Amino acid sequence: MFRRSITGGIILLFLISSLISMVSSNEGNCIYVDDGTAEYNRIYCKIENGSLSGYVNDTFFNPIKGAVISIKCGGLHMQNTSDSNGFYYIGNVPIVDCYWNVSASKKRYETYWIEMSIDINSTYDFVLTPLGKTLYVGGNETGNYTTIQSAVDNASDGDTVFVYRGTYYENVGIVKKTVSLVGQERDTTIIDAQKKRCALSVNNSQKVEIKGFTFQQGQFGIEIWLCNNNIISDNKISNNGCGISISGSDNNIIADNVVNYNSGHGININSIFGKISSDKNDIFSNLIKENQVGVFVTVSSDNNINRNNFYNNSRDAFFDFSRSTSWNENYWNRPRVFPKPIFGYIILMIPWVEFDWHPAKEPYYIT
Repeated sequence: MFRRSITGGIILLFLISSLISMVSSNEGNCIYVDDGTAEYNRIYCKIENGSLSGYVNDTFFNPIKGAVISIKCGGLHMQNTSDSNGFYYIGNVPIVDCYWNVSASKKRYETYWIEMSIDINSTYDFVLTPLGKTLYVGGNETGNYTTIQSAVDNASDGDTVFVYRGTYYENVGIVKKTVSLVGQERDTTIIDAQKKRCALSVNNSQKVEIKGFTFQQGQFGIEIWLCNNNIISDNKISNNGCGISISGSDNNIIADNVVNYNSGHGININSIFGKISSDKNDIFSNLIKENQVGVFVTVSSDNNINRNNFYNNSRDAFFDFSRSTSWNENYWNRPRVFPKPIFGYIILMIPWVEFDWHPAKEPYYIT
C-alpha cells in the first residue's frame, strides 16, 4: 500500500511537472483574457502562429499610407502601419480561441473597428472615411462646385475637396486651412494656370494633402509658403516656370510625383529672404526629368533627397549655403558604381561637394 502511494505520488508529480513545462514552453504564445468576471477569465495557449494582412484605402479607392493597424486580445497587443500601396502585414500572431479587436486608424479619418478571429494567412481590407465633409468639383451631381477655388473657399478644416476629371483653368490658393485636395485621376485632372502666377499656392497651412493632379502652365506649378507637415504625392508637375517651390517650410513630404519639363527648377527648397529656412523635408520616389535644375537646395538644412530618378536635367542637383542634405540611393541617369558628386557652395561662396554615397544601379519603378 505504501509502495502504491509512493508510485501514485511520483506519477502525479510527473504529470504536474509536465503540465508546468508545457505551459512554460508556450508562455510566449499565451494570452490572459479578462472579461471582467473572474469566473470566466481564461488563458489561451497554442503553439501555431498566424498572420493578418490586407489593404487600407479611402472611400475614393486611393491607398492610405501610414494607417496604424492594431490587434488586441487580452494582454497581447500588436500593430504595424500600411505602406505607400496601402498594404499592411502583421506576422507571428498566436492562433488562439478568441476574437481579436482589430482597428485601422489615421489622423483625419474615422477609426474602423472589427472583431475577428485570426488564423494562418488571414486577410482583411479596410476602407477609411475621411473626417469632415467632402465637397465635389465637376461631375454631374446637383450641388457640385464648378471651380476648385470656390470649393476650397467653402471648405473647413478636415474637409476633402474631390475634383472630377477635366481641365480647370485656375490659380488655386489654399490659405490657413487643413484640407485634402484630391483629383480623380492624375493625368486627366488638370489645373492649368494659363501662365499666370501659380497653378496651386499653399500658404500658412498645416497638414494639407495634395494628390491626383496635373499642374501645368504656371509660373510655379506648386508653391508651399510657410507651411509644415504637408504631403504632395501622385501628381504630375509639368511645363511650369518652377515645378515645386518649398519656401520657409519644414517637415513636408514630396513623394511619387512626376516633375518634368519645367523651365527652371524641378524642385526648389529655399528660404524666405535668407532668414526662414526650409528644413527636414523628405523628397523621395519622384521622377525628376528634363528640368533646368532637377533639385536645388538653398539656405536650408537637414533635407532628405532619397530614392528618386533623375533623367536628362540640364543640371541634376545643386546646393547653395545649405548643409546636412542627405542625397542617398538616387538613380542618376545611368547605373553608377562610384558615389555621385553634387556640387554647390557653402559660406562665403566657397565651392563644395557633397555625395550620394550609394547611388542606385537601376531606376526605380515610378509610374
